[in-house]
Amino acid sequence: MAITIYGGGAGDNILNGDEVFFLSAQELHDYVSHTQGDDLKAYYNNDVGMWWLRSPYAYDNEQVGLVNQNGNLSNIVSVDGSYAARPAFNIETSAVLFSADSAWPKPTDDVLMPIPTDNVNTWRLTILTNGLSAACTSVEQDETEPQKILLGGYTKTETGDRTSVMVTNMADNPEILFYGKLSDAGESVFFLLPDALSVDNWGTEYKVYLVREDIHEENSFASDLAGIPFRLSAPGADSDETETEDDPVIPKKDDNESDSSSSKSSSKSHHHVHDYEWAMTKKPTPYEDGEYEYRCKGCGHVADTAKADGTAALMSAMKKTIETAPENGTVRLDCGYYMSLNHAVAEAHDLRTDVTVIFTFLDKGVRKELTIPAGTLLVPMLNEYGWAGFLFIGCQTGVTLTEVK
Repeated sequence: MAITIYGGGAGDNILNGDEVFFLSAQELHDYVSHTQGDDLKAYYNNDVGMWWLRSPYAYDNEQVGLVNQNGNLSNIVSVDGSYAARPAFNIETSAVLFSADSAWPKPTDDVLMPIPTDNVNTWRLTILTNGLSAACTSVEQDETEPQKILLGGYTKTETGDRTSVMVTNMADNPEILFYGKLSDAGESVFFLLPDALSVDNWGTEYKVYLVREDIHEENSFASDLAGIPFRLSAPGADSDETETEDDPVIPKKDDNESDSSSSKSSSKSHHHVHDYEWAMTKKPTPYEDGEYEYRCKGCGHVADTAKADGTAALMSAMKKTIETAPENGTVRLDCGYYMSLNHAVAEAHDLRTDVTVIFTFLDKGVRKELTIPAGTLLVPMLNEYGWAGFLFIGCQTGVTLTEVK
């Protein structure tokens, strides 16, 4: 739903192919409106400051919106102010295997552990890619250590610096329960299943995957890379019994993608990464709103729509008509279903003290007319947001509104 927050900075704004940007007031509303207070505060050296949005104020392009020290969408401020920058960018979520604290060192031994998610300030992503893979042909339980899982016929690509083991629950949107490094440097290839997991419940309460990775150092903000996860069958089970066709962890191939495309020699991606941009599909007019689509430039997928408010078009047309009116003339402005004017129209009107202006508009389905005599000043009647309604203007000036047949 498109929003207009007069004084809050939710004016019209479009990204022209920018990949890193400030959030707009609309995006703040749509994507992080559930987050308030401390989570939206900008901290720097233990101080809390305000941070920029990119939305211009709808009626003054020298002012913009921001998030204040309390973490709330705030009133407009001058663009020459000095405030914090919190850049944003779009992520194709289907290409993200998981995210973790950027300061968390991924385990380097054969012990699986939960991925910490509490009190995280900065995140590092693990992104799916081609060219990395690991697999095996058999999974067995060690005879003397029941939680030790041995892999036979293990293979991996030369690219990548480690193979990890990932355990998830069985949900449609799986949660990673445990994660760690596969021990593959010695004669045997194995990992230790956490004591909290029973081998008997493998495949019914949880699933296990191999993931070939290329990781960066801890405290690095650079994304780690991971190959498509390889699902392990339960110990002793035939690998053919492990159904992966509808596995939510394993990306689906395109319909026209052959089985050979998953080989390490293929360069075809399993993911089409959308490249979205806002595009106007219907231009607003003074009497009808237009529409924007947030559309992928590659495939045309539409992720969102927003209203292109016709108010700005109407106010601009009214302002120009008043400015170009003949000397000592009378102009008639058809406002359609709009029942107010903004400061730009009022200011243009007050500069033309020789012009009489007749506004016509719909009020509860009835077409009405308001005549403003030449020399009447409208700017003093504007509210704190720079607007004045026709009914209010009529009351203030003593002008009687008449019905138009």
